[in-house]
Amino acid sequence: MTQRDWQKDMEMCEAATPGVWMADEVSRTWYGDRVGYFVMGEHFTDNNDGGIYGGGTFLRFEDAKFAAKAHAALPYWLQEAKELQEIVSGRGRELLRLRSLLGGLNDELTATEDHADAAEQRERQLKEAIEEALKWTWYHGEANMTEIDTVL
Repeated sequence: MTQRDWQKDMEMCEAATPGVWMADEVSRTWYGDRVGYFVMGEHFTDNNDGGIYGGGTFLRFEDAKFAAKAHAALPYWLQEAKELQEIVSGRGRELLRLRSLLGGLNDELTATEDHADAAEQRERQLKEAIEEALKWTWYHGEANMTEIDTVL
């Protein structure tokens, strides 16, 4: 499940029209498409106040965004709430321990990768320095190049 930002989701919820929402199917077109209407909030007016057209009435952009994103945000936060409830009730101690363990392993892996990258960079620099030094100390004939390759 993709990580979500609680603050942004909460701001999206607060920006949506307050009050009761209702969506209903009025009829179907001869193509089979649904024609519906939406009624939102206590003070909903049927005018173009910067919203988008929504199946017979005007739907504010904030409301359309909320409706479109709610199907991803709601399951995410419900799962988070379930896990926290299990932790609080004592059944989720294993989950909490695993989360902590995985977080520590990820930090350790990142540090190891950084250390390996630095070691590879240092090895490249040393090889370049040795090659440069050997250019000035040995003749570059075929016989000597084998000896140089052995050193590297």
